[in-house]
Amino acid sequence: MAEEIVKLPWEERKLYTLDAARNRAITKERAERLKKLIQVDYEGFWNEVANDIEWFKPWDKTLEAGIPTTPEFKFYKGGYSNTCYNMLDRHLKNGAENRLALIWENEPGNRVEKYTYKQLYHEVCKFSNALKNMGLQKGDKIAIYLPNCPATTIAILAAYRLGLIFMPLFTGFPVESLRVRLEDFKPRVMITIDGTYRRGKIISLKSTVDEALKQSPSVKKVIVKRNVGNEINMTAGRDCWWDDITENSADECPAEAIEANEIQCVMYTSGTTGMPKGAALAGVGLAVQTCLGGKIEAALTAGDIFYSLNDNSWAGSEFHALLPLWLNGGTLVWQEGAAFSVPSLERFYSTIEKYGVNKVHLAPTVLRMLKAAGEELFNKKDLSKLELMLCMGEPLSPELWEWTFEKIGKKKMFLNNVGDMTELGGCIIQPAAFIDPMKPGAMGRIDSLMAGVAVGVVDDDGNDLPINTRGNMVFKKPVPGASRTLWENHKRYLDVYFEAFKDKWLWIVQDECVIDEDGYFWVLGRLDDTINVAGHRLTTSEIEGAIIKCDKVEAVGVVGIPDPIKEQIPVGFIKLKAGTSESEELRSEINAQITNHVGSYARLEEMLFVEQLPTTISGKIMRRVLRDIRVKGKIIGDQTSLENANSIALLKEAIDKVKSQ
Repeated sequence: MAEEIVKLPWEERKLYTLDAARNRAITKERAERLKKLIQVDYEGFWNEVANDIEWFKPWDKTLEAGIPTTPEFKFYKGGYSNTCYNMLDRHLKNGAENRLALIWENEPGNRVEKYTYKQLYHEVCKFSNALKNMGLQKGDKIAIYLPNCPATTIAILAAYRLGLIFMPLFTGFPVESLRVRLEDFKPRVMITIDGTYRRGKIISLKSTVDEALKQSPSVKKVIVKRNVGNEINMTAGRDCWWDDITENSADECPAEAIEANEIQCVMYTSGTTGMPKGAALAGVGLAVQTCLGGKIEAALTAGDIFYSLNDNSWAGSEFHALLPLWLNGGTLVWQEGAAFSVPSLERFYSTIEKYGVNKVHLAPTVLRMLKAAGEELFNKKDLSKLELMLCMGEPLSPELWEWTFEKIGKKKMFLNNVGDMTELGGCIIQPAAFIDPMKPGAMGRIDSLMAGVAVGVVDDDGNDLPINTRGNMVFKKPVPGASRTLWENHKRYLDVYFEAFKDKWLWIVQDECVIDEDGYFWVLGRLDDTINVAGHRLTTSEIEGAIIKCDKVEAVGVVGIPDPIKEQIPVGFIKLKAGTSESEELRSEINAQITNHVGSYARLEEMLFVEQLPTTISGKIMRRVLRDIRVKGKIIGDQTSLENANSIALLKEAIDKVKSQ
C-alpha cells in the first residue's frame, strides 16, 4: 500500500465535551491512571482490570504470548471463573434479587415479559439442569437459532454456566446458511423456536431447522420454545418442547469452573470468499474485556436501563449489550423482530419514554431511518432520561452524528460511535463515555482506555505511519477477548490475520485507516473498498460521505469497477428518501457534491437508483455484493450474511435499466 497524506474535510469538526462526572462506572481519576498504566505496563493493566470480575481460582500468569514471533497467546493462564456466575450470581450476592434484569416485548406489542435477576437466575438454572439431563457436559457444543426473546438469553447464560460451546445463529438465515455453519461446527443440540414475528409476518424458524438438519447428522436433539403458536412438525425421538424438559428441573445449578482460555463461543463472520470464519472466543477472557468495555464506552452501572436494538446473533449484541450490561448489573430492554419500527418508528421513542431508558444501542442504519422519518415523531416524547447512545456496525457520517446529537440528544447526550470486530471480541479503541471528547464521525482514539496503545496504522512493511496518512489498521498486542483461532482451521487463522506481517506480531484488520492530529481513528473502508481512479487512490467512504450530504439521499453504496482507461471508475448505488425521485438535476447535484468535497476525478461515472441496498444483519451495506452484481452479474463467495435477499433482484433491475439507456 502506497503512503498518501490525506486531509479529510471532516477533520475540521470541533470536539464536544460533557461532564466527566456523568460516567458513574469509572471515575476520571481512575481512567487517567489506567491510561498511564497501559502505556508502561500492558500486563499490569490487564492484571488490575481482571479483578472487576470474581474468580474461583486466581491466575498464574496474566499474559503468555510469543510476541513478536508467534501469534498464539493466553490470558490469565491457570485462572478459573464463570461468565454466567459473574452476570447473575455475583449481583444476587450483593442484593440485586428484585432488580429488573430484562424487559422484553414481542413485535406486535401485545406481550411483555419482565425478569428480575433472581427470576432470570432460576430460569437459567432450570434450563441448565435440563441440558445436563440430556447428557450435555462441559465442552459439548450447542447451536442457538433464536430471535431476540427471553429464551435466547437463558440459553446463552446456561451455556456459559455449564461450560458448553455455543454458536449463535441469525434467524434471518435461510436453509443453506444454516447448513454451512452446522456442518462446520457440528453441534450436538440445537435450540430454536416455533416461529417469530419479523416486520409483521410470522416466520417459521422450526421448518427452516428441519430442512437444514436433513444434511446435519451431528444434531441429535432439537429443543423448541413456543412463541407464536404456528403449526410445526415435531420429529419423534429428536425434537422436544422447552417447557416439557424444564417443567420438573431444579432451579439451582452450580456454575462450572472455566479456565480463562477455554473456548465457549464460536461466532461466524462472513469472508470475501469461501466458508464463513468461525471466531473461537474464550468465555472468561470475553468477560474481563467486555466488563471493562461496558464501563468505558457506555458507563454501564446497576442503575442503567439499556435499550438494545441489535440482533443477538450479531457480535455487537454479545460484546456491547448482553455481556457488558449484565456483568455490570444493568437492565436490558429488548424486543422481537423489528419492533422498534412496528407499527411505525414512533415506537422507538415511545419505548424510551415508557421504560425510562437512559442508554440506547443501535446501528447507524436506524439513525438514518429516524432522521428520514422526521423530528415530529419525537418532539412530543419525553426523552429527558436519555443520556448516552452507543452506535456501531458501520461508519457514522459526521452530518448524521451531529443531527443525532443536536436533535435527539439535545446536545446533552454522549454519542459514542465505535468500531467493532468479531474476531477481537468487540472494540478496543472506543472513547471513554463523558470522559473523552467526542469527534463527529470518528471511530476511536489512540489513547483509548481500553487498549488504544495496542492499535496502530502501518505501511505494507509494518512500519508506523505519521498522522493523516492512510494505511493498514493493525493490532499490535493481543487482548483477552480476541479469538484464539478459527474453528477447526488454525491455518486459516494464521493466514488471514498474521500472514501479511510474518516477522512481527501484527494482527491485520483489513481496514484502511487514518489517525488525525487529534488522535482519532477514521476508518475509511475495507482494504478491498479502496479504488484507484486514474492514479487517484481513494476510498469509497470518501465519495459516500459527499453524496450523503444531498438532502434527498437516504443511503448510498459506492464501488469501483474496472475501466480500460482509468483502471477503475466509481459507481454509485443510491437509495433516495421517500417521496423523492431521480432526475438529471439530482444527478448533477450529487456529482457537484463529490467534486466539492473529494475532487472531480471521483465523480460517479454511473448512478443506479435503487429501492434497497444489500445489507448484513448489523446494517452494513455489502459493497462486495454491489460490485459482484455490477461486474459479474452474480454474487461471488459467501452471501450467508445477506439479510435482505430480495434486494438482489432490485439491483439487477436497476442495472438492466441503466444498460438499456
